[in-house]
Amino acid sequence: MAKVTITDTNGRVTEISDISFDEARQLLSTNGHGGKAVRAYRRRKQVSPMSDSGAGPNYAAFMAGLSAKGKKLIEVLKENRDGILAEKLAEKLGFTSTNQIGGVTGGGMGKLATKFRIDLSTVYTAEIKFENGVRRTLYKPGSAVFVHAAKPA
Repeated sequence: MAKVTITDTNGRVTEISDISFDEARQLLSTNGHGGKAVRAYRRRKQVSPMSDSGAGPNYAAFMAGLSAKGKKLIEVLKENRDGILAEKLAEKLGFTSTNQIGGVTGGGMGKLATKFRIDLSTVYTAEIKFENGVRRTLYKPGSAVFVHAAKPA
């Protein structure tokens, strides 16, 4: 019979006695120790992407870090000052579904905005309206699109 001793991060010790080897192996595999070697990782030193002042948002780095679709989104928003429906925006970005816009705005722009201390509402806003029982999403450009976006090449 085997005996298993588990110590958690708070220093509490739990001991399980009189179990078979197979039961001990199963217990260990359910706790994340399924036969893989434990690797120690060093925490990487974070390099600040901010400008020398470090005080405010860094729009230049944000715009430069955007993906091709993100840059295209900015251009489409600049062309449509009054806003553009999600269906038309998806079509202009080459998407087959409006859901794909979320990958650009949330996953792409959202992560960069946090990194460069940007409030995304200065880049774009999304208004959701219901017209005759149909949900419509209207994307509008924010003030930063006209001030900080680079001119098209």
